[in-house]
Amino acid sequence: MTTQIANLQKQVTVKDNLEEQATLERNQQQRLSYELETVKKELNLRETQFNQLTQKLNQTIKESTDQAQVIQELSRQLEAAKASTQQAERDVDSARRQAAAW
Repeated sequence: MTTQIANLQKQVTVKDNLEEQATLERNQQQRLSYELETVKKELNLRETQFNQLTQKLNQTIKESTDQAQVIQELSRQLEAAKASTQQAERDVDSARRQAAAW
């Protein structure tokens, strides 16, 4: 009988230990689940920030390209104006020479 009681006490102790272990594992699982959710939220936030920065970068690149095209067009117009001015100066010089020859 004493052996049976000892065996029952061992079984109760083992059962208590298993329940304690199960509780610890459940608590750890809950903590890990919470941490995983926190990491997912942080990742989602960072992904949103990354997408916003990418959009801003793309907009800046587009604006830079547009500005470069405007500068290129203005440079072309300036060169055309310089050429026109030089031609006008030549025409004025020619007209002066012709007027002086009269």
